[in-house]
Amino acid sequence: MEATVFFVMLFVFVGVIVLITLNNRFRERELSHKETLAALEKGVDLPVRQSAPWTPRTYLLHGMIWLFAGLTSMVAISAVAVTSQRPYPAEVKVRAVMDARDRGATPEEIQMLLHEPHNDQGVPIGLGFLGLIPVGVGLAYLIFYRVETRKLLS
Repeated sequence: MEATVFFVMLFVFVGVIVLITLNNRFRERELSHKETLAALEKGVDLPVRQSAPWTPRTYLLHGMIWLFAGLTSMVAISAVAVTSQRPYPAEVKVRAVMDARDRGATPEEIQMLLHEPHNDQGVPIGLGFLGLIPVGVGLAYLIFYRVETRKLLS
């Protein structure tokens, strides 16, 4: 149950960040459009938009960001998965033994229930592999960076 709440909260948090970012981008483009219209109405030259040139170093930066974000998310999700597994409380084991005794379990089966390591399964450890997605994107950027720098040197 706690894992579900965690992932719902994470999903909502990421969704809010995406919506805020998209809203800011929309407002920026809207202001740029208004600026262009005002310049056209006044007969002034249109403002020139300066953007940074895309160099191979840009791809290196993007690749490193994606790679380390993916590795960090893998470690973080795996750490949450490892720490979310807790042993069942004693009363749960006692209730299981009482239910087994009422159903007619043998003393050996009851001993197996008492000594069996029951864990409350939290987040599955395999969920950490979701971090491989940004790792793959980062590696693609780094490979592209390597290819482009070799082309420039040749």
